[in-house]
Amino acid sequence: MLVIKKMLFFSMVVLFGLNVGNVSADDNLVHQIKVTTDKAPDFSSREALIESITKDCKTNDDKAIAIYNLAKIGWYHRGYPREAGGISVMKYLNVYGWALCGGQHAALSGLWVTAGFEHRFVSWPGHTTVEVKYDGTWHYFDTFMKFFTWRDDPNAPNGRTVASQADIAANPELVTKGLVLDKMRNVYYFKDSGFKVVNGKANIEHQVLLNCGDTVKGAISGCKKGNVVGSPAKWMGIKHDEGNYTTDVNLGVGWSLELLWKAIPDQWYWQGKKSAPRHTCGNKEFRNCPVSGPVFEPYIGVYANGGTRSYANGILRFAPDLSNKDCLKGVTKDNVTVKNGAIVRVDASKPGSITVPLQLPYVFVSAKVVSEDVAGVSVSFDSGESFNKVDLANIDKIKGTYSALLRLDIEAPVKSLVVEAIVQHNRGALPYLSPGKNLITVTAADAKELGSDKLCITYAYSRGERRWSLEQFAEKGYEIAKAHKASWTDTPTVVQKIFKAKDLPATFEIDIATKSDKYPVYPRMLFLRREVLGKNQKPMALPENAVEAKIGAGEELKTLPYPFLIGTKLPPKEIPKPTTTNEYAAKFVRVVDDKGAVYENNFIKTVPKGDAWWVMLVDASLENLPAVDQVSAARLYIPVVNSHRKANVKVGVYPLNVPLKEGMTIDDNMLGKLISSVVVAKQPKPSEAKYYALDITKYVKGLAKSKSASNGLGVKVIPNRGVDDGYTVRIDVTKDVKTYIEIDTFIKENK
Repeated sequence: MLVIKKMLFFSMVVLFGLNVGNVSADDNLVHQIKVTTDKAPDFSSREALIESITKDCKTNDDKAIAIYNLAKIGWYHRGYPREAGGISVMKYLNVYGWALCGGQHAALSGLWVTAGFEHRFVSWPGHTTVEVKYDGTWHYFDTFMKFFTWRDDPNAPNGRTVASQADIAANPELVTKGLVLDKMRNVYYFKDSGFKVVNGKANIEHQVLLNCGDTVKGAISGCKKGNVVGSPAKWMGIKHDEGNYTTDVNLGVGWSLELLWKAIPDQWYWQGKKSAPRHTCGNKEFRNCPVSGPVFEPYIGVYANGGTRSYANGILRFAPDLSNKDCLKGVTKDNVTVKNGAIVRVDASKPGSITVPLQLPYVFVSAKVVSEDVAGVSVSFDSGESFNKVDLANIDKIKGTYSALLRLDIEAPVKSLVVEAIVQHNRGALPYLSPGKNLITVTAADAKELGSDKLCITYAYSRGERRWSLEQFAEKGYEIAKAHKASWTDTPTVVQKIFKAKDLPATFEIDIATKSDKYPVYPRMLFLRREVLGKNQKPMALPENAVEAKIGAGEELKTLPYPFLIGTKLPPKEIPKPTTTNEYAAKFVRVVDDKGAVYENNFIKTVPKGDAWWVMLVDASLENLPAVDQVSAARLYIPVVNSHRKANVKVGVYPLNVPLKEGMTIDDNMLGKLISSVVVAKQPKPSEAKYYALDITKYVKGLAKSKSASNGLGVKVIPNRGVDDGYTVRIDVTKDVKTYIEIDTFIKENK
């Protein structure tokens, strides 16, 4: 026991004490093995984290937004994680990554403090918020609601700065007019911003706000009712003080740490809870978000608990190469040695054992010893003062700890041995790869600690691509990151590098290429593995069918915007282009009902509580269309002579799926998806025809791109209680004046 105490390389704690101790310099480990990329945040410390995401920021607003954007990737909302003594910011980020409002904003304020800013908590009824002070004024960011807004400031760069709660309370129009609801996607954007095509390019550097279901009304009300409660350094168990927590990864020969981007079923830790941690809002928090969405999109529908925002796991392994006599130099030996490819007792008349130390910055969930030769296993959580016998195959007592000692009893020669522990970590804190060029940096506290051993770093990921451009997504109302028109290969790509002591620190590049005729997505990350290899020891096996990373023929290094600077720029301004308008023939053929009967009175009606409907058929061949990139806008004009006298009427236009022929009947299957709609105002009595325009721009662009003719169009009434209050409503159209189409075409400029 004295030998064990002397050689312990970290201080142990009581079960569920949940602290990580310090390591010593003579423990035969390689300390602080760190892997970072130039495209992902560095989660090794608060200082490194702030430096990595704000390196290109020009103003304090930029820095605050970069930290706000980090929160979108770093955490999601769920009940509070708990640990005795509280959870520091870096532990919260690396191990958990979920909390309710007060915990999230405690972590946010800790990052602000590291950036050199002040903070203060503001309590609302049922909600805890926090504000940050820089440039002499307060500013409000809410990572729980996913909300902030701007106010004018002539002294600030770009003439604006992020508003405070007092600013919003005094001038609610900062929200009511500063934000615009995208009804199709059900999220808010800043005025003049949003996911749309501007000057031929999709605007994907915008902020998406209130995307988990909170409201503008609630934000304004909270700002008016808020009560400043001071600047504490902790809230609901999340604290600024890191204590003795360290993110160091220290490994000895024969050890490996494999951090997975996936969750292993049932391998999670959440003190006192019976259900696994997950974001219960599904994917709506990120599917429209250009910050977090592209990063998490590859995991939709793939992993446990619905996929993306949940826990993830890693595997710590000690698998000594018993052909190497020095394979146990990182563990404590008692009356044992390595001889002839086995662990044997030196004195066969006395007990023998090895004591394997487990320590990581991630919380342990389970552990096991895989060996037919080990006589028994005991675990200690008090620096070796006491050991308790455990089952080799299920060391469940380790759950909820960050360090432990495993004593393996040796009687007969041990010819094979694997100690394996599963940890929980936050997927959002891993050094992911991005489309394009990635610069990887590998460091250790002291490279000389490797000695004659080697350090092996392995990245594994699945490549992906998108078939549609973001411009197509923006035009068609798609979410920016819901895996629409995207796919990822089942074949893993692997990059493996082996370093000697003299090679460190080291850098290498990983190129994530995209086919020239496709569009970039983030790769689906599989794992990052670190191994310390002894003499002649081979790295662990690669995934089945793994291929090397390379840029193939017909591939390019396409990129997506750096997520942490999104929202720091002013919205792009539309540069108007001169257009000309041309009229295209569109013949009003007839009105028919769903049974095919023709109605000469030309009214269009739908019964809200029944299946009956009437449709106006329009013959629009749309021949000789301009090129798709020359089409600016297109509208179908219908002449309305009468409408409901008590209610507005929603009217929509649909493409016909089959060519329009004389005398043909129409059923629902012959109408395609709704193109657009317009609200016809209530009308007390019939009058002269009034034209209403239905936007058919996307439809006309589709015809122009495919160079196909139109089958015709159908115009229907769409029951909508928000418009017509539940009435059976109708409109009357006329043949006395023409139905027609207008197409706006860009005028080609002379160069």
